[in-house]
Amino acid sequence: MSALVFDHNTPIVGSASRMISNVLGGAADFALNYASRARAEKQLASLDDRMLADIGMERSDIHSKVWGSRSR
Repeated sequence: MSALVFDHNTPIVGSASRMISNVLGGAADFALNYASRARAEKQLASLDDRMLADIGMERSDIHSKVWGSRSR
C-alpha cells in the first residue's frame, strides 16, 4: 500500500483537488469507453452473418474485436 506524503510546501487543497479531478476524469473516461464499446458490440450483433462477412468478421469474433483479448 502506498501513502501520500505532503511536506510543508505542498498546497494540500490544490493537490487534493487535482487528485479528485484525476479520479473523476478517469472514471468518466472509463464509463464513456465502456458505453461506446457496449454500443458497438450491440450494433455489430444486430448485423446478419452476410453483413458481418462483408466486413471480414464472424459472429464469434464480435466480443473479442470490440473488447480486445481480455474480457469485460
